[in-house]
Amino acid sequence: MIGELLKAKRKESGKTLVEVANYMRVTSKTVWRWEKEERTPQIGQLLELANFFGCSIVELVQSSESNSECQDPQTAAGGEK
Repeated sequence: MIGELLKAKRKESGKTLVEVANYMRVTSKTVWRWEKEERTPQIGQLLELANFFGCSIVELVQSSESNSECQDPQTAAGGEK
């Protein structure tokens, strides 16, 4: 799922694989592998990607079916606030 969301964020921002790769100091093949889910970025790389795309790490790692807003963990688990 992370790969799909990374690709969507990249397309949404109008960036190329090469531009993301240059910012991340990796090869474009690495970014391509992240998007194809052959590899997964490390947590530090996710933070850098979030900064690059101007979003939170949560937005990068949430499944496409879930809400893109941050949720209170207690509320999300069905508990009362």
